[in-house]
Amino acid sequence: MTIFGLLGVALLLFTLFRGIHYLLRPIVRRQNRWLRLSHTLYGVEFALWMVWLFQALNSVIGRSQLYPFVTVGLAFLLLIALSWFVLRDILAGIIFRLQHVPRINQSIRVIPVDNLRRAEETSEGNSHATGRIIYLGITSLMLENEVGEQIKMPYSRVVNQSIAQYEASEYIKSYEFSLQLPKSKPKDKWVHALRQQILLLPWSSTKQSPVIQWRSENDQCYIFDILVYSLSTDYALQIESYLTQQYSSDSKK
Repeated sequence: MTIFGLLGVALLLFTLFRGIHYLLRPIVRRQNRWLRLSHTLYGVEFALWMVWLFQALNSVIGRSQLYPFVTVGLAFLLLIALSWFVLRDILAGIIFRLQHVPRINQSIRVIPVDNLRRAEETSEGNSHATGRIIYLGITSLMLENEVGEQIKMPYSRVVNQSIAQYEASEYIKSYEFSLQLPKSKPKDKWVHALRQQILLLPWSSTKQSPVIQWRSENDQCYIFDILVYSLSTDYALQIESYLTQQYSSDSKK
């Protein structure tokens, strides 16, 4: 293959995978699914670049006596690099366990060290991840957040950060609002349906069930007081907005 051919293939590979990432990122909205997919794409891209690299070496110095030494040396360097990434996470995992003594089902919040001061000054902070530890592996740990997403984090990403340990009930926030619902169902049916719907929303806490109480009614609708639990006020406002938009048109009929 000629030099221009190699450069054309390199440009094609680069453009293809950047385009795939650009197109798929808005489609795959769940963070844990996107992380798994992006890791797979990076692995495939890395393998193809290795094929391109060895093909380039074969085209440039394939007939030279140095070719075997260059290819073996390059393969050795790649092996060392890959081993270092694995070894780095193993060593970071040992340090992380000694520093924080994590345990399964413990809730933690990972705060970037650079933003620790800002996190202490605000109620929310700037956290990389917040959730319950469900897996402690050799090279990584896995968190489950309040919406059920599972986030896998290499130890090398968390060992140099600030780790806040807390009880989940201390971090979950409550929020109360009123909602008008049409009289298409009895009051008890609405209470059951609303509770199930709120728990299925991605912004709701699944650890504490919402409280739904009937307040009053008129000729056309019931009025309920609803208390929901979530990780932040913004999430609670999204719950209120979603339910209001869904039932506002029905209550006006």
